[in-house]
Amino acid sequence: MKKFLFIFSLFLVSLCGFAQNNIIYSVMLGSVDMREANLWLLTNRHDKFVCRVTAEGDNRIMEFPITWELNSNQEKVGNSQYAMGKVFISGLTPSTKYSYKIIAVSEINVFESTFTTPPDFYTRFPAPDFTIAVAGTVHNNESLYDEAFRIPGGEDEIFDKIAESKSSALIWAGGLESLRVADWGSRSGFFERFSYARTRPYMKKVLASQSNIGVMSAVSYGEPNSDKTLWNKKDSHYMFTTFWANPTTADNFMFTTFRYADARFFILDDCSEKDLLEPVLSKKQILGRTQLNQLCQALQASTDKFKVVVMNMPFANPVNTPENYASAENERREFLNFLNTKKIKGVFFVSGNKQYGEVSRLVRPGAYAIFDVTAGPVNARLADSAKEMNFFRVPGSVVLKRSFVTLSFTGPEDNRKVSVKYIGSKGESLFETSFSYADISSFN
Repeated sequence: MKKFLFIFSLFLVSLCGFAQNNIIYSVMLGSVDMREANLWLLTNRHDKFVCRVTAEGDNRIMEFPITWELNSNQEKVGNSQYAMGKVFISGLTPSTKYSYKIIAVSEINVFESTFTTPPDFYTRFPAPDFTIAVAGTVHNNESLYDEAFRIPGGEDEIFDKIAESKSSALIWAGGLESLRVADWGSRSGFFERFSYARTRPYMKKVLASQSNIGVMSAVSYGEPNSDKTLWNKKDSHYMFTTFWANPTTADNFMFTTFRYADARFFILDDCSEKDLLEPVLSKKQILGRTQLNQLCQALQASTDKFKVVVMNMPFANPVNTPENYASAENERREFLNFLNTKKIKGVFFVSGNKQYGEVSRLVRPGAYAIFDVTAGPVNARLADSAKEMNFFRVPGSVVLKRSFVTLSFTGPEDNRKVSVKYIGSKGESLFETSFSYADISSFN
């Protein structure tokens, strides 16, 4: 009998130990600068984890704690099994490859990957060649909440192709989470949807393979057609800042910026200040006065060769619909006048909320044309055709297949260019074009 009780007690101890295993559900590399990097992770507990970082060719280990977004296990949202944290990695040097490990104290569960810090090229040597990837809309299937009789998402293998593109950063211009009807009305609904998107098996590699930059998108901001009056905007902003590891965000909108070599990326929020119901046409807005002023000041101060303005909706598409910037005609015209008056060179746009991909070229009298690269769905539903009468569309640029975009910045210092490539789920090229710095810098 004693032998039986002893064996049974060992069995209970082993069960308790199993129940207490530290699980790492998801790790995402966020913004990476020359001397600092950010990691985001999703686990089952709010403690018992550390991050260890080593530089290539250096055996020294730097150890960083996890900053948990919720203070204790009791403060998880709803009945969620998840705990969420971030790691702020400092003491880095430019142009250096680092290995990092997220380790449970027991070291039973370990996640490891690598990242490389950007080069400190300015005044030192010519700008290096590099590639930035752009993702459009994402739909992670969940039959319990998906709309009936609608084509679901598919071709999830495309995320491996994005990871294999070896880009320095991935900009999620179409959003990573597509909220469902059941998610709109509660904070826990947002939380579970955002968590679900990041724990899909096909997301593991792409989230860890390069810097991931989030863009506030219509599908993850709130219910359809939401604007600045969204009743739970505070929760929406909280979820965005908590689930992304962007460099910074503004107080009332999700504006941020980052630089890589000779390109600076301005990440805008075209949801939080949107007001298209304003009865006075001249007061309709997408960015709002504060954000527009901040963008204009940042562009004027920038010494970067390329200035890439990123938002969820297309800027150059002239069709007046709520999904295009043209719906706020006066605000759009004001920004174009600013570019002309201040002679801001090197500006082009990136967007991602369409059901197809396309490149637009907005012709301006007396100034260079504005290019707008719109990424189509990554694994979300596709349109049958591009029905909008976009007369600025580059001929042949419509992409009606699931895809992602790469922007490759290449060439000598006096002849830099941007090569745009739409890549399908099998890694095939669907459309390619390019424009040089000279194409986006001339004023007559």
